Amino acid sequence: MKVLVATPWYPTPQHPIDGVFVREQVRGLAEHHDVAVLHIAPPVAGPAPPTRVDGIPVFTASWRARTGPIGRVRAVLDAVRRIRRSGFEPDLVHAQIAAKSVPALVAAKRLSVPLVVTEQWSRVMDLDPRPLPPGQRRSAAAVYQGADAVLAVGSELRRAIKDLTPRARVLVVPNPVDTTVFHPGLRPTATEDGRLRLITTGRLVDYKGVDQVLRATALLRDRGLDPHLDVIGEGPELGRLRAMAADLRLADAVRFHGRQHKADFAPLVAAAHVAVVAGDFETFCVAGIEALACGTPVVATRCGGPQDYITPRNGRLVPLWEPGLMANAIADLVDRADVGSPEEIARATAAEYGIDAVGRRIAGIYQRLHRR
Repeated sequence: MKVLVATPWYPTPQHPIDGVFVREQVRGLAEHHDVAVLHIAPPVAGPAPPTRVDGIPVFTASWRARTGPIGRVRAVLDAVRRIRRSGFEPDLVHAQIAAKSVPALVAAKRLSVPLVVTEQWSRVMDLDPRPLPPGQRRSAAAVYQGADAVLAVGSELRRAIKDLTPRARVLVVPNPVDTTVFHPGLRPTATEDGRLRLITTGRLVDYKGVDQVLRATALLRDRGLDPHLDVIGEGPELGRLRAMAADLRLADAVRFHGRQHKADFAPLVAAAHVAVVAGDFETFCVAGIEALACGTPVVATRCGGPQDYITPRNGRLVPLWEPGLMANAIADLVDRADVGSPEEIARATAAEYGIDAVGRRIAGIYQRLHRR
């Protein structure tokens, strides 16, 4: 089957795959299907020539700044014509993020092929205090209604989509994790230094809860556990978080690494005793599943996505904004009374969330749609 993956327009230029967090998904699809990417990425003066990313052909639909909706749809249809002239005749269109995917819906209708949409935008959820603007809400509802299948990356997100569009055909299909980057083979074999090693990864913004992780780390220090926290990421909260760490007397216990490539920080994830996810809301939370792929247990807030994959065998769930309970959960995981071994945690995670596993699930959905 030939699958055209449509990645949505953002106000700023994005990588055709990384910009919407779908590199792993596209790789998984390419193991089962012939895949091309339609990158919808204005504003530029004209369409860019086809290129390749990870060996996958990428075509660009573009338009000038301030082009209206009709002009955007025309640009996408022009790109579809170029894709067909290249010899790629899509059997199915797979779009990303419904509120940005009206052009993809039009393209699927023009091609007379099924449309599948992966949704992972938290602003559809009530947990996110930044609701979709009315125009984007209408666009999302139209795409949900018009799609042959909507793949929500988490159960909480699926409920939100069904609340918005009750007749939408919504399935839960998680984001995949690259187990060639995150795996238990990265775990250190040298003698440990006795410190409790913690890690948290993600953008440094107020709703990611890194301040709560700092407070929990201070509480663990006060209990004599000698913690060390690695913080991976960048963002507008960095200055405030550095000041907070100093106020909590954590200067020697916290290291802010800034933004890093996944392959660069994966060894830190594998070396941690516990990974901490403290956000207010998550549709899935790739950081949590990356830690589990390394065999590192996770303490996560009840923020949506992690509730689908955190179990007593691989982590603990805690309420929002309760650093004391977070510290208790971290200390409980260190005892590992009922927690699986790193190898067990990693093996179970790869079997359910690895690139090939998720790719097979999506391939099965494609086949059912194609036979209809």
